[in-house]
Amino acid sequence: METSLHKNIFQYLQAELNTPKIKATIILGSGLGTFADELKKIKSIPTSRIPNYPHSTVVGHAGEISLCEYYGELFLVFKGRIHAYEGYSLEKIIIPAVLSHKFNSDYLIITNAAGGINENFKPGDLMIIEDVFYLHYKKRFKSLADFPQSPSSINRKLNDFIFELGSKINLELKRGIYGYSLGPSYETPAEIEFLKRAGCDAVGMSTIPEIIYSSKVGMKSIGISCITNLAAGISKTKLSHTEVTETANLVKNNFSLLLKNIIKN
Repeated sequence: METSLHKNIFQYLQAELNTPKIKATIILGSGLGTFADELKKIKSIPTSRIPNYPHSTVVGHAGEISLCEYYGELFLVFKGRIHAYEGYSLEKIIIPAVLSHKFNSDYLIITNAAGGINENFKPGDLMIIEDVFYLHYKKRFKSLADFPQSPSSINRKLNDFIFELGSKINLELKRGIYGYSLGPSYETPAEIEFLKRAGCDAVGMSTIPEIIYSSKVGMKSIGISCITNLAAGISKTKLSHTEVTETANLVKNNFSLLLKNIIKN
C-alpha cells in the first residue's frame, strides 16, 4: 500500500537527510518521545515542515522526525504518531512504517502506551508484544496485507533475544498479546472483559497497522507497550490521558535503557 503521498514524503526526507543505510526505525508512542533526545541527533525535521504530512492532535505526540546516530549506526526516529481516531486514513497512519521500508531499515521498532488487562501487570511495566488481536477490524485493515496470510511480522526468536537483554540489564520485562481498539474513547468494562477472555494482556489504539504492513513487506518488527494504566473494570480510578503521559514519564529511564540496548545489539 505505497502511494504517491508516501513517495513524495520519502523524496522530501531523502533530500533533507541525504542519508546512507538506516539500521532501524523507531516510532515513539504517547509520552515516550523524550528518548529521541538521548541519541546523537544529526538532523531533526518537524513534520509540520513536510508537505502533506498529517499533524497529530494528541498530547504527547510532538511531530518530529530525527536522523540519529548510536554506536556508529543510523536510526530514523519518529517522535509521535497519528491514529485512526483522529480521522486519518490508513494511508497516512502507516507513513512511518512505509518510510522505514523505503529507507531499507532492517527493523521497525514500534512503541506505544497501553492499558493493562492482565491483572499481574502494573503501571510502568514494559510488555514485549508476542501477538496481536484485532478481530473486529480485519475488514478495515484489509488493504494493508494480502489476506489470508499471517498478519504478524513479530519474530519469536527476536523477542527471546530482547528478553535475554532485559535479564542482562536487570530489567523485568513482560510478554503479552496486544489488543486493538479504534478509540478515541477508552474501552468499557464489558469490552475489557471480552478482550481478557480472548487472551489479551493489554489494549491500545495504535501499532497494529504498522505491524500488518511490516509483515506484508517482510520487515522485522518489534513491539513494545508501556503499561501506563490499568484498563476499565480493572482500574479503580477514572481513566485519563494525563495518567498515560505521567506514567510514561516515570518509566522513561527503564524504557530508554531497554531501547538503547536493543539498538546497540
